Amino acid sequence: MEKIPKALAFDLDGTLAPSKSHLETDMATMISALLNFFPIAVVSGASKEQFQLQFLKYLPQENTNLSNLYVFPQNGASLEVYKEGKWIVQYEENFSENEANKIISILKQVEIDFNLKETWINSLRYGHKIENRGAQVTFSALGQKAPLELKEKWDRNQEIRKKIKAFIDPLLPECEVRIGGTTSIDITKKGQNKAFAINKFMELLVIDKKVEKIEKNQLFFYGDALYPGGNDEIVKETGVVCEMVSNPQDTINHLRAILQSYEEDKRYSTVG
Repeated sequence: MEKIPKALAFDLDGTLAPSKSHLETDMATMISALLNFFPIAVVSGASKEQFQLQFLKYLPQENTNLSNLYVFPQNGASLEVYKEGKWIVQYEENFSENEANKIISILKQVEIDFNLKETWINSLRYGHKIENRGAQVTFSALGQKAPLELKEKWDRNQEIRKKIKAFIDPLLPECEVRIGGTTSIDITKKGQNKAFAINKFMELLVIDKKVEKIEKNQLFFYGDALYPGGNDEIVKETGVVCEMVSNPQDTINHLRAILQSYEEDKRYSTVG
């Protein structure tokens, strides 16, 4: 029998859905079913608006226990929870105007120093390249809405973005600078990252009385970038159970096993 967690946590792009694409029906149904039994956190560099368009919008409208869902946009720099029939912001560590302007100025210098002007001109139709999301500033080399097939080809081994990160790090020592997704660099305040979000989730599970007590080995995190240098790797520092997946279908396979084990455990308990 598969080990049964007390709570689940997920990355979004590449784990629950393809990059910048919406939840497929099978995944939406699975998440809805799991919310009846487990508190769930979803942690991503996506903006609040992207979460709505890509994730929340596609969950079934009926029989989905949204009060069990914790949404951490901007790599954990903000948290939204569902209370009294609506989503509310529980916290948000926004940059000040001066802080955001400093970051944007540095990212514009990146565009020049790394000779990305041509890339920018060719990708104008794919949306913003530098986006201030409030608690996070994101640089997307091909634009936020670039087709996935183009994004996957641009920096497959992260070599360009590793150089960009090395350029930015000493200029923004007060910030977290992370390689995200397929073409992006995400910047938040120091300490605001996916590990912070997972630790906060564990605290809230007890505070909100979702569980009486939870150990680190009772929280399972699923991500497609838990490899060295991946944008989910930092979650390993929390000590929770980390499961690397290759795509959303792989995630569903893991979750089916957990759901089956949970249902079998309930049957055994009833019989006993």
